[in-house]
Amino acid sequence: MGRFVLEKCEVVYRLEGVDPDEGVNVYDLVPYLEQFDDLVRETLKQSGYSGDVSVKIRPFKEGSFITEFVINGRFIDLLSGNQATAIANALGILGFFGVTSKSIPRVVKSVRGKINDFRKNEDGTFTYGSGTESVTVDETTHRVIQSPKVANLYGHVAVGPLRKFDGAVQRVDIYGRDKDADDDGLSDGASFTADDSKNYSIYANDAELAAEADFTENIFVNHGVWLRPLSGSYGGEEKGYTFSFGEGDSSAKYSHVAIDDDAFRKRLETGDIRLNASDLMCVDLEITQRVRRDGKTKTSYRIIHVTDYKSFGRQAKLDI
Repeated sequence: MGRFVLEKCEVVYRLEGVDPDEGVNVYDLVPYLEQFDDLVRETLKQSGYSGDVSVKIRPFKEGSFITEFVINGRFIDLLSGNQATAIANALGILGFFGVTSKSIPRVVKSVRGKINDFRKNEDGTFTYGSGTESVTVDETTHRVIQSPKVANLYGHVAVGPLRKFDGAVQRVDIYGRDKDADDDGLSDGASFTADDSKNYSIYANDAELAAEADFTENIFVNHGVWLRPLSGSYGGEEKGYTFSFGEGDSSAKYSHVAIDDDAFRKRLETGDIRLNASDLMCVDLEITQRVRRDGKTKTSYRIIHVTDYKSFGRQAKLDI
């Protein structure tokens, strides 16, 4: 096959076991339609492709409880040697279209959701699990599998209706359909039952834990920073204080600030000092930024030394 452009792909999202006399409230299905859209977009992003994708929803056939997703858009493959289009690749990784033997559902099944059970091979591929159930995937598929956002969305799309409708849905089928064939002209796809629910919960949790553990950390200290206390207290589990910095439009707020100046904190704990909204503190402020591999950033603040403290709050009676 030569390089080609996929302009439209039809994917069927089927809820099996629904009583035709009871049906499913269309408004209850909306979250899964939106999450399917988000899942495809995030998979494309993690695969390294750019471009718009629009997911349009219409009934598969009148009177059925099947929803058909028609994915429109032009996705030109920019990777040399890769004969699939971006959208077909993404749906293949998800296990919904084309060759699905090395897809997310196959991997999740092989490791029972524990996606930290993998090894990197010398050729750059990754093998999940061991023995006859092991699955070897390329680097792009591995990156998608490890994405906590993909993992979370996948669980909602694949087994969410099984949980939501409390037995009314017996199975969720997601598969591609040949638009030029009849209703039986189907490609490989994926099916999910209640037995899969636990695996996808483990999958989402493991992906999140892996992302939390894989980060870069940057630490820097600002000296002589004047802060004004807004709220906070010490008692039980320390949650830190909230301070404001600057005035007017240029002001900023620092939340969950730890005070690690032992002498100053002791005065707080004994009640010798009670921070008030009119007070001013000159401090050395340590700022720590953690950037996870999925791009999420967490910033924490720590006062390592209080160089000056001006108490105006007691006179103003603005004790916080």
